Amino acid sequence: MTGTGLAARLTRPRVLIALGVVLLLSPVAVMGADLGAPTNDYYVGYLELDDGGYAVTNEFTGEYDRDVLCWGSAYRRCALERSLLESRVNVSFSPGAQREYARPDEYRFVAHDGEFYEPTASDGQLQLEPVDTAEVFRTTALDASELPESVAGQLAAGTQRIETHADLPDAQLIALGDGRYATLDHGATYRTTADAVLAAAEVPLAAGGFAAGVWLVVRGQRHRMRDTR
Repeated sequence: MTGTGLAARLTRPRVLIALGVVLLLSPVAVMGADLGAPTNDYYVGYLELDDGGYAVTNEFTGEYDRDVLCWGSAYRRCALERSLLESRVNVSFSPGAQREYARPDEYRFVAHDGEFYEPTASDGQLQLEPVDTAEVFRTTALDASELPESVAGQLAAGTQRIETHADLPDAQLIALGDGRYATLDHGATYRTTADAVLAAAEVPLAAGGFAAGVWLVVRGQRHRMRDTR
């Protein structure tokens, strides 16, 4: 097709109107793309199940999983559970106070000296019963397939720091397969120069696309009216 023939086709009323409609919808696409979204910085910790226990395979100072109290952290809020495990205190409660002491909405397990425990209530006493390490990992972990593909690929490769526009689950075990797990610690959120440029261009791009769409639709309608005379 010659350049003249292509130009003729592009100026046909139906083509002009179709192109105009596409551009009229461009603000939806541009704004939905969230151009210039801030960059999230995550530090990654890696763990492996090992002979009934687990091993941390790199240096990591964050919280491993918020469903497991006292794991990778020294929060004062787990002092009660530590004292209970070390037999320094007994915790009794009335049936109505069970939820307050066991706090099932805050955590599911407790970590202590490399072992895991599950809070239970029996005969008016709060107790922490030993639980299998693999069970804790299995029930708390998120599968890596639920993350953006690029992030899952970096975790599979052992990347220890990830910068991404996506909001990722931090303090959450992530199952990588073959007994390997990862966890993320959200370090910071910031805008790079590229983020700022794209964010500034978002509204002008949307407005320009809409204006061009209006112009093409009007031009197409005029061509169609002229051709029907």
